[in-house]
Amino acid sequence: MPILTYFINPKQNYMSKKTQSLDQVSGQVYVVNETTKQKEMLTPARMANQIEFISIASAYNLMSMLIIKVYEKKPRELTDYNLFIKYNMGQVKVYLTKEEAEVGGCVAAPYLLSKGTLAPIETIIR
Repeated sequence: MPILTYFINPKQNYMSKKTQSLDQVSGQVYVVNETTKQKEMLTPARMANQIEFISIASAYNLMSMLIIKVYEKKPRELTDYNLFIKYNMGQVKVYLTKEEAEVGGCVAAPYLLSKGTLAPIETIIR
């Protein structure tokens, strides 16, 4: 029966499992070292950042058909989605519950929808 020994290295965030196994042919004992990465725990700041990202992404999904090509001087490799996230992350503090985030809820906030000049949608002259 193999003997299991675990060593945790806090600096590198991994767990090392050393197993001693017996070779049936030669009778020698070998030590096998297996390294597994531990799941990183989310800090409160990282959780808040993820919630804010989910809310902004949900807001973009709701408005995506309305805000096509609204960023004038956009580099070719970036999409409207990338710029919408870039300009709105960190601007508005958003708080959602886990259930609201899972169903795709978002917060109506003063998001920056365009960068540049936009032609008026409707002009009325009286």
